[in-house]
Amino acid sequence: MTPFQANLELNDREFAAKLERLESLPVKLGAVLTTRCNLRCIMCARHPSELDLAPAAAAKLPPLFPFLQDVNWQGGEPFFYPGFRELLDKAAEHAQLRQHIVTNGTLIDAAWAKAIVGARARLIISIDAATPATYEKIRRPGKFAALLKALDALNGEDARAGVRTHKEINVAVMRANHAELPAFVEFARKHRFSIVNFHPVLFQEAPGENIFQPGDAAALERLHAQLPEVLAAAAASGLQVNCTLPARERAAAGAAPRRPLDCAHPWRQLFVDVSRGADVYPECFCRVPLGNLLTDGLAEIWNGPAAREYRRRLASGEALNFCSEECTRGCFDGSRLA
Repeated sequence: MTPFQANLELNDREFAAKLERLESLPVKLGAVLTTRCNLRCIMCARHPSELDLAPAAAAKLPPLFPFLQDVNWQGGEPFFYPGFRELLDKAAEHAQLRQHIVTNGTLIDAAWAKAIVGARARLIISIDAATPATYEKIRRPGKFAALLKALDALNGEDARAGVRTHKEINVAVMRANHAELPAFVEFARKHRFSIVNFHPVLFQEAPGENIFQPGDAAALERLHAQLPEVLAAAAASGLQVNCTLPARERAAAGAAPRRPLDCAHPWRQLFVDVSRGADVYPECFCRVPLGNLLTDGLAEIWNGPAAREYRRRLASGEALNFCSEECTRGCFDGSRLA
């Protein structure tokens, strides 16, 4: 049994027992490496800002790689991070480790495409529009043509290597794009994506764009009327659709009823966020930091007082007023909390 397999089995047992102090190490890692970005999307909360994770903090991450199942690299735009290529290559040395890169995709050229394919990385590309006009309205000052050029570079490298890089489209559904959901199916098929993720804009950074809180009845009706068409077309094309948009009944009734939060993150994952001073959380929406990667060691963060408090509260159903309101009011389905 490899160290990875032994740690994963131990972590499964400790999670099942809902232990507060863990002997296992995290099996997942998320990291916001930089807040720098080449775009200023209308709904983004991280700009204007130019923060990079300090090299000394980033150096604490690779010792976890032999034990990790997944790592999720985020920004800003992770391809702006000076040490990203080194992290990508070091993680690629571990065959069990799946790397996910959340990116706008527009900085991917032939050289980066070769590095991505060589690292067996999986891409989650935030696009938000399948038409040039809507794309350029939301993803300012991005150009739709630059996105298509990057996708061509990736697909060209795939063809040369004889592989198919796993690619997902992330769509933050808002007023500007909610009537265009069917167009994503053909876009995904044409550009060799495997999955389309539809999720609601949760915040109010873009005035007037959040159609969910408070609910815009007419917009939500148009949105939900399209979903059967989208799902049928995706199934016919062999595409997977992940949809965390509020159900019609929930939107009509207002806020979802409070319920116990079933979340695995405090037992599974660490999430480092340079946009919050390199504080470490179980997941990006969490409110209470476990520690700070600049000043604390990973072992003390993983089993420190805050980590144990997260586990205790979730195990006893006391997450309300401690965990993120987005989580406790049911904005995410079970796949996001696993």
